[in-house]
Amino acid sequence: MSTLVSALPVRITKSVVDRLIAPKAGQAFTRDSKLKGFAVRITTSGAKSFILEKRIDGKVKRLTLGRYPELTVGKEAKGTASHNTTKSLR
Repeated sequence: MSTLVSALPVRITKSVVDRLIAPKAGQAFTRDSKLKGFAVRITTSGAKSFILEKRIDGKVKRLTLGRYPELTVGKEAKGTASHNTTKSLR
C-alpha cells in the first residue's frame, strides 16, 4: 500500500516512511505529530531525508539530520532531532 505525502502531521514510523510516494515535482514534507519540527522530506527521485525545521525571523530554516534508510525512524532520528538546538538552524 502506498501513501501520498501527508499535509496533516502524522506519527512518523518506519511503515509511514516506507509507503511515501515521491512527488511529481520538487519536494514534499511529512511532519511528525508528536515531535514539533521533525519531518521527512522526499524528493522527485524518491530520496527520503529526516529534517528538523523551525521558523526564525519569519523564515523557515531546515537542518537535514540524515538520509533514510541510513538513519532510521526510531531513536536515532528522533534523538538527533530532540538534541539539536535553534543555533544549529541559524
